[in-house]
Amino acid sequence: MKSANIKCTSLFMTLYSKLETVMTGSTQMMYPVLAKLKDYALYLKHNLNAQAVGSLSGEVVSIEEDVAGLIKEMTASIKEAQNFINNFQ
Repeated sequence: MKSANIKCTSLFMTLYSKLETVMTGSTQMMYPVLAKLKDYALYLKHNLNAQAVGSLSGEVVSIEEDVAGLIKEMTASIKEAQNFINNFQ
Protein backbone atom coordinates (compact mmCIF):
# COMPACT_ATOMS: atom_id res chain seq x y z
CA MET A 1 0.00 0.00 0.00
CA LYS A 2 2.76 2.42 0.94
CA SER A 3 4.59 1.55 -2.28
CA ALA A 4 1.46 2.32 -4.30
CA ASN A 5 1.10 5.69 -2.57
CA ILE A 6 4.73 6.54 -3.28
CA LYS A 7 4.29 5.54 -6.93
CA CYS A 8 1.09 7.61 -7.21
CA THR A 9 2.76 10.62 -5.60
CA SER A 10 5.73 10.30 -7.90
CA LEU A 11 3.46 10.11 -10.95
CA PHE A 12 1.50 13.12 -9.69
CA MET A 13 4.67 15.17 -9.24
CA THR A 14 5.94 14.23 -12.71
CA LEU A 15 2.65 15.10 -14.39
CA TYR A 16 2.28 18.29 -12.37
CA SER A 17 5.79 19.39 -13.28
CA LYS A 18 5.03 18.85 -16.97
CA LEU A 19 1.75 20.76 -16.64
CA GLU A 20 3.46 23.61 -14.83
CA THR A 21 6.12 23.87 -17.55
CA VAL A 22 3.52 24.00 -20.33
CA MET A 23 1.40 26.56 -18.48
CA THR A 24 4.40 28.77 -17.72
CA GLY A 25 5.42 28.69 -21.38
CA SER A 26 1.92 29.69 -22.47
CA THR A 27 1.82 32.48 -19.92
CA GLN A 28 5.16 33.85 -21.09
CA MET A 29 3.94 33.86 -24.70
CA MET A 30 0.89 35.94 -23.77
CA TYR A 31 2.82 38.97 -22.50
CA PRO A 32 4.43 40.06 -25.79
CA VAL A 33 1.17 39.60 -27.70
CA LEU A 34 -0.81 41.55 -25.13
CA ALA A 35 1.80 44.32 -25.07
CA LYS A 36 1.63 44.58 -28.86
CA LEU A 37 -2.16 44.75 -28.79
CA LYS A 38 -2.03 47.43 -26.10
CA ASP A 39 0.49 49.48 -28.11
CA TYR A 40 -1.60 49.34 -31.27
CA ALA A 41 -4.81 50.14 -29.42
CA LEU A 42 -3.15 53.17 -27.86
CA TYR A 43 -1.78 54.24 -31.26
CA LEU A 44 -5.23 53.97 -32.82
CA LYS A 45 -6.81 55.83 -29.95
CA HIS A 46 -4.51 58.82 -30.50
CA ASN A 47 -4.24 58.71 -34.28
CA LEU A 48 -7.57 57.43 -35.50
CA ASN A 49 -7.89 58.67 -39.05
CA ALA A 50 -8.09 57.04 -42.46
CA GLN A 51 -4.36 57.31 -43.17
CA ALA A 52 -3.35 55.79 -39.83
CA VAL A 53 -5.81 52.93 -40.16
CA GLY A 54 -4.62 52.23 -43.72
CA SER A 55 -1.00 52.10 -42.61
CA LEU A 56 -1.82 49.43 -40.02
CA SER A 57 -3.14 46.87 -42.50
CA GLY A 58 0.20 45.03 -42.48
CA GLU A 59 0.25 45.08 -38.70
CA VAL A 60 -3.15 43.41 -38.57
CA VAL A 61 -1.67 40.33 -40.23
CA SER A 62 1.18 40.31 -37.71
CA ILE A 63 -1.21 40.61 -34.78
CA GLU A 64 -3.45 37.88 -36.19
CA GLU A 65 -0.44 35.56 -36.53
CA ASP A 66 0.62 36.31 -32.95
CA VAL A 67 -2.89 35.66 -31.65
CA ALA A 68 -3.12 32.42 -33.67
CA GLY A 69 0.16 31.24 -32.14
CA LEU A 70 -1.08 32.21 -28.70
CA ILE A 71 -4.32 30.27 -29.23
CA LYS A 72 -2.29 27.23 -30.30
CA GLU A 73 -0.19 27.43 -27.12
CA MET A 74 -3.25 27.95 -24.94
CA THR A 75 -4.95 24.93 -26.56
CA ALA A 76 -1.89 22.80 -25.82
CA SER A 77 -1.91 24.00 -22.20
CA ILE A 78 -5.59 23.23 -21.84
CA LYS A 79 -5.06 19.72 -23.25
CA GLU A 80 -2.15 19.16 -20.87
CA ALA A 81 -4.27 20.33 -17.92
CA GLN A 82 -7.11 18.06 -19.00
CA ASN A 83 -4.72 15.09 -19.26
CA PHE A 84 -3.44 15.91 -15.79
CA ILE A 85 -6.97 15.97 -14.39
CA ASN A 86 -7.99 12.79 -16.23
CA ASN A 87 -5.03 10.88 -14.75
CA PHE A 88 -6.32 11.46 -11.23
CA GLN A 89 -10.02 10.82 -11.65
